Amino acid sequence: MTPGRLPLPDEAGPKARRYMRAFRRGLLAYWYATLEGTEAAAIEAATATWYVNILDEAVFERAHGEPYKDLRANNRLGRVVMGLELIRNCETHAPVVFDELLLEQIAYSVPLAVGSPPVMRSVLAWSAYDALPALYRDVSSSATATQRRPAPRP
Repeated sequence: MTPGRLPLPDEAGPKARRYMRAFRRGLLAYWYATLEGTEAAAIEAATATWYVNILDEAVFERAHGEPYKDLRANNRLGRVVMGLELIRNCETHAPVVFDELLLEQIAYSVPLAVGSPPVMRSVLAWSAYDALPALYRDVSSSATATQRRPAPRP
């Protein structure tokens, strides 16, 4: 096996394929939502984090356990997955909406049809961790028992 690679067992394939398709659809929905504005884009971006979380915990972590967790924690792209889990947790469990979750970096004019006025497409970035509201940063410690996500079952 190549270092840093953890191939999925055959039995994990169907769920992995389903949620990779869901993630791809979520990314396309996000792309089109950037034409509508930051609120629409934030909704679609948060939804896409759910698919990442399913792939992370229900597919890869379940298939590989500790080796996967170690790779995720010690790899730059793995830490991206962990950051997306933070966003998913915040959006799912925090009792507040954080309007600056995504920040517009730049907007481009996009012509949609000949002769029609162009619309603007936002290029967005996640807010910095330190800028997140306390209820987002502290969600895991302040969540009630019913808000806490159950641990995966063996």
